[in-house]
Amino acid sequence: SYNLNYSYGPAYGDRKHIISAYGVYDLPFGQGHRFTGGPLRRVVDDWHWSNILTFASGLPLFVNMGGQPFGSYSFNESIPSTGPVNASVGLHTGVGGANGVGSAGNPATGGQGLNIFANPSAVYNDFRPFLISQDTHNSQGVIRGLSRFTWDMSLAKGIAVTERVKVKLGFDFFNVLNHPLFNNPGLNYLDPADFGVIT
Repeated sequence: SYNLNYSYGPAYGDRKHIISAYGVYDLPFGQGHRFTGGPLRRVVDDWHWSNILTFASGLPLFVNMGGQPFGSYSFNESIPSTGPVNASVGLHTGVGGANGVGSAGNPATGGQGLNIFANPSAVYNDFRPFLISQDTHNSQGVIRGLSRFTWDMSLAKGIAVTERVKVKLGFDFFNVLNHPLFNNPGLNYLDPADFGVIT
């Protein structure tokens, strides 16, 4: 437990890539713009459209056995892999699991069929329990979780009350594409039926 290399790996909140794009567009209506609006100038004047696009790659996942191998439950160590991990992480649908692994999500038995692995059994078999007398490292960060993409939008209008006073009326829209943003599932080696299953 004093080996600093044993627990070395990415932090829980480590995302390798995050891209955020912000933009504000002054709509071309009203005084001083391309379209003056004529008699409707006060209605179409001073509109602004803003957007926030965010993409983030997945967080590191931990294939654990419910606690730290040295007896403390303050940390979850990621158990060792037996070689290269055969993980194609993404939102996979219609996954029924095999050999009792990932089977809790089987659509035929009332599950949602959602799993972060196309073949949860193959990924499960790429790991093994700790051998405390032999292991000198863990597999922390070998598997990355689901990426996230969101688009938020705002539409605002400035309304002149007097020459010096203006009021802003705004409308905010979050997750404009209205798609679900799933949390990463647990990867407990002692619970193969739920391995990779998204509920």
